[in-house]
Amino acid sequence: MKRLSFAVAVAVLIIPMYRPMHSQDGGFGGGFGGDAIDLSGLLGGDRGGRGGPGFGGRGGIQIPDSKTMFQDIQSTLKKGKTPLEKQQEKPLQSLLDKEIVTLTDRIQLLRTNASNNDAGFPASNFPGGGPGGNSPGGFPGGDFPGGFPGGFPGGANIPADQGGGNGVRGNQGGQPGNNPQAAQPANALAIQMDTITNLKNEDFLTTKLPLFLSPEQVTLVQKAHAADKTNATCLAGLLDRYSTQLQNPGRGNNNQSRGGNNISNSANNESKPNGQKYCMKQDATPSDRLEPIRKVLAKGNLPLAKDKEELAEIVMKSELQDLDVAMRAGLSGGNIGGGRGGGINNNRNNNPQQIIQSSTDNMYKKVEAMLNPPQAETLKKWQYTQMLDRGGIETLVAVEAMQDTPLTDDQVTKVTAAWPELRTQLQQAARQANRNVSQRDIDNAAMIKILDMLEPAQVASYQLAKKYGAQAAAGK
Repeated sequence: MKRLSFAVAVAVLIIPMYRPMHSQDGGFGGGFGGDAIDLSGLLGGDRGGRGGPGFGGRGGIQIPDSKTMFQDIQSTLKKGKTPLEKQQEKPLQSLLDKEIVTLTDRIQLLRTNASNNDAGFPASNFPGGGPGGNSPGGFPGGDFPGGFPGGFPGGANIPADQGGGNGVRGNQGGQPGNNPQAAQPANALAIQMDTITNLKNEDFLTTKLPLFLSPEQVTLVQKAHAADKTNATCLAGLLDRYSTQLQNPGRGNNNQSRGGNNISNSANNESKPNGQKYCMKQDATPSDRLEPIRKVLAKGNLPLAKDKEELAEIVMKSELQDLDVAMRAGLSGGNIGGGRGGGINNNRNNNPQQIIQSSTDNMYKKVEAMLNPPQAETLKKWQYTQMLDRGGIETLVAVEAMQDTPLTDDQVTKVTAAWPELRTQLQQAARQANRNVSQRDIDNAAMIKILDMLEPAQVASYQLAKKYGAQAAAGK
């Protein structure tokens, strides 16, 4: 099923087909304008990236103004021919006022707690930067566009990333600067690494076997893999436990980082996060990793030819190098809150941007509960056009939460790690097919594969949201 769904995803890119509607193609209802509350001082400046859908402004996602929200809801319902009744207006205004005050207090408390933290707060979590710690003379992260990665030591004149290592602590008060795994739970790391490894393993079996096997041999290996639900053949474990992240977890600094320890712990586990045993040792050679393929071919009376052995090892070495690059990129967390789906967000509950976004989504859900069914349907359609317009994993997480089928923490970790790798593979497939494919189509194809990682109820929730969005875009 997984290999079939990925083939379908590739087909989305290279075969002309119906293109689903998106909110940006049309629709009704207004977004938030420039009347949102300006919290540039509270959130650390206005140097952040492009604002979230419907929020406008230069400072990223901002806390909306309750009066503007009310007017937008009122306008949306009127355009949907389900206008607000007079007796509904005051309760609705009261709800929005209360929710905005609660959200503002929450963000201010988060900002205060971050300022009081001796270790400083990662500046990138606040639009345009954040506090550098509570030491006198702390360097504001907002002076760097997008914030200074890893925070800046409060009162110190040296960055947290010292000498290409894992950051300095103690008197400087800095957060670990250049260690992508710092402060991440070991289980989350294991899931991230296993997800990226599995995707590269599938890529190898799907696209790289023809480089050193005959068509008949490729078919034999791929059929054996598809039929192996328990990984008895180890075809799904060819790349197990390979990464320089595992082999050299703390290099570049004499201090062993917490992140390095977590990686070492993950490497020493006997089982994958899904409970299956690892097929390979950390020191397995490229030739060792080809052994499951040899066994399947021998069993099918189509043995690997001697003159193909060297080529097979070259291909495997290349795939291992690609895995290492993908692992470093996937664990870097460098795209938190940015791009089309972003990178790993290791603490979503403490990210002001995401708190504002999810809280605003929840406000609309509470408003819908106050409306009559036709009004709620109109507003829900409008809301989903906004959510779908964000794109990537953030849309998925938001939709599932609104539909009462939320992703677990492990699922969020898995799909967020998978997203950039899937998009990379799909872009490569498009280039090989000599197709000029839009980013939207890349995202659509990647989401097909992402949905394969979810539970049936969650898939149904996302598909329903897409239906709402299509209806709204069509003006229905």
